[in-house]
Amino acid sequence: MKPETIPSQQIKVLFLGPLGTYSHQAVRKFVQNEPADLVACRSIQEAVTKGAEDARLGRPVVVMVPVENSTLGIVQEALQCLSDPNLFFANGLSIVDEVDLTVAHALIIRALDSSVSNPLSRIEQVRSHEQALGQCSEFLNQHVPQAQRFFSNSTAEAVSYLRQAPAGRVAAVASELCAEMFGMQVIARNIQKSNANFTRFLVVTNREHDRTVAHTLATYRISRECPGNTTHAAYRVRIPIAQRELWVSAIQQTNFPPWMLHGSVYAHVPHVDDETRSYCWLVFELQQCAGPHGDDMKRYPRLSDAPTALLHSALSLPDEVALECLGVWTKPTVTM
Repeated sequence: MKPETIPSQQIKVLFLGPLGTYSHQAVRKFVQNEPADLVACRSIQEAVTKGAEDARLGRPVVVMVPVENSTLGIVQEALQCLSDPNLFFANGLSIVDEVDLTVAHALIIRALDSSVSNPLSRIEQVRSHEQALGQCSEFLNQHVPQAQRFFSNSTAEAVSYLRQAPAGRVAAVASELCAEMFGMQVIARNIQKSNANFTRFLVVTNREHDRTVAHTLATYRISRECPGNTTHAAYRVRIPIAQRELWVSAIQQTNFPPWMLHGSVYAHVPHVDDETRSYCWLVFELQQCAGPHGDDMKRYPRLSDAPTALLHSALSLPDEVALECLGVWTKPTVTM
């Protein structure tokens, strides 16, 4: 069923820019043809912080957060945001959905004269986001071992840098779409370690039931409806840093039926004052297991469906341990 048509209001979406990044592609996949106010930010931290400010002021907002790559794992900057006590729960932001994007990297340079026979041998620097460089490390080690590697805030920022660099001396790792947008030359395609390479993006908002946000969510959800979709919930818990290993082990070994741990338990120690640094945040994700007939899993769960009380009981959490649900959502089945 097609979602009800609504007036042409624009949904505000913050993401890691500039235009052409994989975050931008995830946003396009999410909003599809709906009108949207796309706000490109210089970092994931900036996108989430600006989203939290909009939420604090009561303005509907969506933030697209790249959280995990199938090849390289957790995105550290996203983990820092998920662990920040001044973001998410404090401002009413929560995870309501997910966009999974297949990632195919290319090696990109400023266009060279066609007479250059081996452009790879001329490259002195390779620039990109640290996740992209990590996903392509095998190719870079083998084909451009002479090139130094430099981190950029995003893949698109790295491609943009090529405009001021000597032609052929500096390369960027990004998508072919990004190369096309900036008028650059692709000299190698599919350079990532695995062809089954995808990144998970969390859809974060403060107003899931705002008319415009709800309409965009409904349109996106219809486009990726699949029987294999599963229900997930994310949590963070604040614990004394001296007890970190104890609590990581407890979460890994405790059963929460019908829920189970999905992936790893991540620890983040904030770099603030001495008092705050005596504590750390553990961030983890649970996945709900369907019953024998698959009928106990909600199609689009609400925050009230999260197993917070179950977690408290199963882990025997003391009162001084703060447990916060970051969101509950339906995870799409990845199709390559």
